[in-house]
Amino acid sequence: MSSSVSAVGLGLTPQGTVICHDPQHPLYSAFAQSECAALIALGGHPADANADPASLYWKSIADVLIRTLCQIPDGTDARPNIPTHGLSR
Repeated sequence: MSSSVSAVGLGLTPQGTVICHDPQHPLYSAFAQSECAALIALGGHPADANADPASLYWKSIADVLIRTLCQIPDGTDARPNIPTHGLSR
């Protein structure tokens, strides 16, 4: 995977699933594996300055998801409260 997230053509299906439209992009295989795997990969890399607005939006969500997951104490079954404020639009 490249060291940054470029314009990946991310979209949302009517069923609420985040998908990648560009089969040439390294994140495409992560999205084929699972939406969760792809969002973790997306949040784990810096955004490219040329990324499209949809990709930047989903990157901001992935960043919040990763930060929230990292704050869950070890050995707990608690579900994280993923905040929705502060996301770029």
